[in-house]
Amino acid sequence: MDVVVIIGSDGIGEAIARRQGFGRKLLLADCNAAVLQAAAQRLADAGFVTGTDLLIDGGVIAAMFAGKIRQPGCTSFSRS
Repeated sequence: MDVVVIIGSDGIGEAIARRQGFGRKLLLADCNAAVLQAAAQRLADAGFVTGTDLLIDGGVIAAMFAGKIRQPGCTSFSRS
């Protein structure tokens, strides 16, 4: 299954997740924990498969794109 990474999970980020996430896993990343969890819950309630990463320093996402790790730090995805 493909994974779509959305950095910035409020507003347009959530809209992009809804548009691009059908049939894929969604990894939502944000620096605001409340916004991140609320968006993840709304998407999970709508039937999307979601995972989250709280970006404090951006290290996990940056390492993933640099090829240093193959999967993001969160390994649990949920489906409602």
